Amino acid sequence: MKERLVLWGALVCALVFVLACNLPSSSSSNALDTPVVVTSAAATVALLTASPAASAGTPAVQDCGEDMDCLIQAAKACKPATGRYVTQLDLFGALVHIALQFDIHGLNDQGECAFDVATVEASVDYSEEARQQMRASGMSDEEIEAQRKMAEEQQLQAGPSGACTGQGSDLAAMLQQWREGHFTMDDWTPFHCEGGTLANAGGEIVVTVEVTAQVPEAPPPPTSPSAESDLVLPAPVVRFSHVTNSAVEGTKLYWFDLVNWQDFPPELFKITKGVPPCGQRPNRLWVIFRRADTMEEISHGCGARSPEELRTLELPLKESAGIPHRVVVDLWDRLTDKHYLSEPVTFP
Repeated sequence: MKERLVLWGALVCALVFVLACNLPSSSSSNALDTPVVVTSAAATVALLTASPAASAGTPAVQDCGEDMDCLIQAAKACKPATGRYVTQLDLFGALVHIALQFDIHGLNDQGECAFDVATVEASVDYSEEARQQMRASGMSDEEIEAQRKMAEEQQLQAGPSGACTGQGSDLAAMLQQWREGHFTMDDWTPFHCEGGTLANAGGEIVVTVEVTAQVPEAPPPPTSPSAESDLVLPAPVVRFSHVTNSAVEGTKLYWFDLVNWQDFPPELFKITKGVPPCGQRPNRLWVIFRRADTMEEISHGCGARSPEELRTLELPLKESAGIPHRVVVDLWDRLTDKHYLSEPVTFP
């Protein structure tokens, strides 16, 4: 299986120098309540040195600011433009702010749309409810703050960066999909990118913001499982339900029912000390869709907070990427590093 990295809840690590802000001391009374904005140095320099005036004979660059309609229309026509994709998410108690800078340069000599992307801002904070849950799991305030800072740095590093080429219509479709809150592992596959993180990822991005946040490819399990590690789960019983059209052109949503969702105990959905964060939440259970023939991962999510949220599983797929004939649902207990696989489920 190819190694993949994640945006949000699912992109890739940025290979740029990081200009870290002064982080609050853990001994400060406001240290746990103040989110910190971290800015990549490369993106900051680019923003500070960019000239607003177009050179003679050069098409004027449209400044879209944070207007997504403006940026999407510019992408469709591949007209020179600059703009930001900004999102603020509540990922189950992790309050995340992300800003991506897009600079569209127009058509190159090969007739492809050329653009740059950089992650320019990332901040993470935890809600009081999430903090209380972490304390209840045995984490100290110092450990919570350390995890918050780590999540913040990871969020910045997870953002995409690079100089890319492709079709303007594909860029517009991706931005439209993001605006509607849909992210897939194939988001960047239509583009060829050089430099930065997208080149290193080979164009394969797993998104977990559901945000998927997109979460990274499975990190190693903890070496010291707790007393709950003797929990044994049943194999998931999965049935295909239906398919719907997505608002994103060329993408369909495939829905599955987890028939025996009631057999999965509530402790699987607690914040678990010692488990690496999934996005910003150290969630124990992951739901992974795999191709039945190769067991290659298609997508995964980690946001379920109760057994009821496993009743219906959603798999967004781009038709251009090819629809697998059969899939397997893999429930991964990260505390025990045990995988519970369904029987192959056939697509209609």
